[in-house]
Amino acid sequence: GYRAPHIVHISNAVNDGQLFLEPLRFMSYEDARAQLMELPGVGPKVADCALLFSLDHLEAFP
Repeated sequence: GYRAPHIVHISNAVNDGQLFLEPLRFMSYEDARAQLMELPGVGPKVADCALLFSLDHLEAFP
């Protein structure tokens, strides 16, 4: 799909230590969501899924 290149880019950035997602776990939901949505290919639904299923933000609703 159209997100595939973005997924590869973000995955490589995390793997190379250029992007750290763990701090999002400790931010407010609103701030973490805004940070995620700055990444290419990440919209509201993808951000909420990541926050809910990977970063313990139970208030996220995809």
